[in-house]
Amino acid sequence: MTDETLIKSVSASYTAEKCPCCGGTTFRYMFRKDQFTYEKCLNCYSARINPQPTDSQLDAIYKMGYYANWGEEDNYSRLKKDNFLNFFNKHLRNLPPNAKILDIGAATGRLMEVASELGYEPYGVEVAHDGCDRIRKLFGPDKVYQGYFSQDSFSSMAGQFDAVIMFDVIEHVRDPNEAIQTAKYLLKEDGYFVAVTPMMGALSQRIAGKTWEHFVSEHLFYFSVKGARQIIENNDLEYKYVLNFPKKLNISYIDAVMAHNGTSWCLFWVIFILRLLPKWIKKIPFSIRYGQMIIVAQK
Repeated sequence: MTDETLIKSVSASYTAEKCPCCGGTTFRYMFRKDQFTYEKCLNCYSARINPQPTDSQLDAIYKMGYYANWGEEDNYSRLKKDNFLNFFNKHLRNLPPNAKILDIGAATGRLMEVASELGYEPYGVEVAHDGCDRIRKLFGPDKVYQGYFSQDSFSSMAGQFDAVIMFDVIEHVRDPNEAIQTAKYLLKEDGYFVAVTPMMGALSQRIAGKTWEHFVSEHLFYFSVKGARQIIENNDLEYKYVLNFPKKLNISYIDAVMAHNGTSWCLFWVIFILRLLPKWIKKIPFSIRYGQMIIVAQK
């Protein structure tokens, strides 16, 4: 009997520490991938890795070159800026002039660039060395904090920000409730908390199974729509909405993601055919619902 078969046989449904979204204590084993176990809360259908990777394992993932591995510095960078512009126009259009923005998980500063171009004052928090280096060159050392997001690191900045944004980052943090509380602490009254994150239950997740592009070791939590609303309300923020979040992508980027994470057999031949296309076609942008959602709340 393999380890995976054994886990399935004894852990189909079991009690563990509480779900960070709903407080549920009953989870169902989903699968093992890259030596980590994935499980789903049977109350809100959010998921998590349990136990989580160690600090040393995560540090190895976020080493120098983390963003370059995803094509961050080539043609996809323009697509990211287009996505961020659309994000501001649709979801944060009520910000005041000169609004102060804090981007948690700022990557290489693309969202900060767009915020600056719109007349806002951007700040960033980032762990990866390559991301911080680029942000410092663009905005100066006082506009980025290199390290993990915690209230201790920002104790002097209570109530200073008009918006705190977690774009593809809340799934990375060890304690989502602590991260949301810290964001709330930093927000002005009526300030916005916004998160974009993979969506459990999305069509792409159900089709791809364990090869879903978002099931990677650095993603510790996966929120359902129900779980997202519950974690917002449990942290005393005013829930506004949770929506599917379409992204502008191209075939080159999708190909890179599939190469990084692998793909299910049902998509294998689709990807094989796409790779035969000319390079210029692979760089044509298009919008697609890519298994993510946007969570918007207000203090």
